[in-house]
Amino acid sequence: LNKPLDQIKELKTVLKNNPKYLGIHKELADAYFDNKKYKLAIKEFNKHLETNKKDVRSIYFIARAYQNLNEIPDAIDTLKAGIMTDPNYQSFYQELGLIYDKLGRYEDAITQLKKSTKVKEDSYAHGQISYIYAYRLGKVKEALKEGLLAAESNPRNPWIYSHLAGLYQ
Repeated sequence: LNKPLDQIKELKTVLKNNPKYLGIHKELADAYFDNKKYKLAIKEFNKHLETNKKDVRSIYFIARAYQNLNEIPDAIDTLKAGIMTDPNYQSFYQELGLIYDKLGRYEDAITQLKKSTKVKEDSYAHGQISYIYAYRLGKVKEALKEGLLAAESNPRNPWIYSHLAGLYQ
């Protein structure tokens, strides 16, 4: 298939000819998401979840689709439901933290990002926490601590070193 929209057409044909093929909903949802057809992606991901209730990737992409539609309360609810489904899926916490940061709920953002690092040590989450402390809350000491944790988690991340240098000025 040369064009993404051709893929959607092909998948819809497969679904029409094989309505009992359960995997098609996830494939179709991915194609809709990739083509920025977020409402249709949500619909297909939900159909997929009817038979695969614990598919955290689908739950995560539903939340991302809601974000792209600027339906933030639905995105938050979906991420919280995802955490209830699998509390060890790190991306739920990270995404929720990033949403809270955009909403100006900085302490909530930090809480979720820290939960993310408890699931798996992560330079990105520590870097985001450091950024929020430094540039949203003006707490340089806390920003330095998290920045150093980010550097320890991924010593090859050039962003964190420039960020840390800026904090020392």
